[in-house]
Amino acid sequence: MNSNSPSVSLARPREASSGPWWKFGYVWMVIAIPVLSMVASFYIIRTAINNPDYLVDASTYQSEVARHRNLQQPTKSLAPAHQARNHAATPVTDQPPPDLLKQPGE
Repeated sequence: MNSNSPSVSLARPREASSGPWWKFGYVWMVIAIPVLSMVASFYIIRTAINNPDYLVDASTYQSEVARHRNLQQPTKSLAPAHQARNHAATPVTDQPPPDLLKQPGE
């Protein structure tokens, strides 16, 4: 045989060694993701059944509507802090009375 010619091997290539399916991590990932999704959905369903949302009674609804109306018409107490608490620039007529400015315990 000529030493300059490339050698050609007629042997079959080796196949990757395979084992049982449960020894592969990807199989467990493919199984675990749907199973965990089902467990989480059953937990959420159980939580929703055991803790229902209760209806709001009329008095609570009316008080919230009144509160919302008050927020629509802001007073000086709801003014932004940089405007309401800067009393150096506030006219004397708009300043709160001195007894409201006292700290508790004075």
